Amino acid sequence: MTGGRLALDIPSMFLNCLHHFTLIQLGHNFVPEFSSWRLQLRATEHRLLRWAQAAHICDELSKPFWEWPKNPEACRALKEILKQLSRAREDSADITVVCDKEELTLIDEFQQMSLWEPDAEEAENALKRLKLRYQAGLRTAPETVTCNKWTLYKLEHLSTLLDAIAKHVTTLEALFPSQLSDLAEKETKEFKSKVIQVLVPIVHDRDPILASALEKVLPKASSWNRIKITGNARVHLGHDYSSETGQGPFMWSDFVISGDGFVHAGNNYGYQTEPTL
Repeated sequence: MTGGRLALDIPSMFLNCLHHFTLIQLGHNFVPEFSSWRLQLRATEHRLLRWAQAAHICDELSKPFWEWPKNPEACRALKEILKQLSRAREDSADITVVCDKEELTLIDEFQQMSLWEPDAEEAENALKRLKLRYQAGLRTAPETVTCNKWTLYKLEHLSTLLDAIAKHVTTLEALFPSQLSDLAEKETKEFKSKVIQVLVPIVHDRDPILASALEKVLPKASSWNRIKITGNARVHLGHDYSSETGQGPFMWSDFVISGDGFVHAGNNYGYQTEPTL
């Protein structure tokens, strides 16, 4: 591959990867944890978009898009991401041959999203706003991708796909570490405190750069939201620590404790366990 062809292939492969992301649908097996998987998928897509923004290939009118610096590592990483997406699509097609119709039911995403908690929905909307902002300079649809929408039916297949993509995005991110950290810190301004609570566990493994930026803006004090207690239920919103150097802060929400249930979800300092005999 020549240097000129390599430079042109980098933005072209990025566009194809992005297009593959937009075509992914989820099967009904994702219903119990739909919001989590949906946000993980969006966070991974967003991570790739942030890299493209730092690499100046999110603006097709800028010279770097068409004359991107020659970088074999970036080319190989994008090629691998595209390969993983293409392989997942092929595996999905193979599953349709051996599974019955009930297993291949598509999820009704609009219905599922209507059942989301407001904070999860706002997290999705915040990622969508950032995506539109980063994509604003993209005007050319990738011509080499003509496939229709495709579906992932098994949770483990999506998990494997996202893990594989993360490995190669990490390679890309090593090219622009400071620029990416600056962009992530700016992104945190888009998120309200409750949205941060939703995103922190989602991006912990999927987007370490954003996770690090979110850690810096986490609330300094613990918070409890939407805790419902009925019957004889007992609640201790605290953890047990042997000294006052315990971890924190912590954030809890959407607990429903009833009957004779007992919940301990906070801080206890000076706690000591019974000695082992």
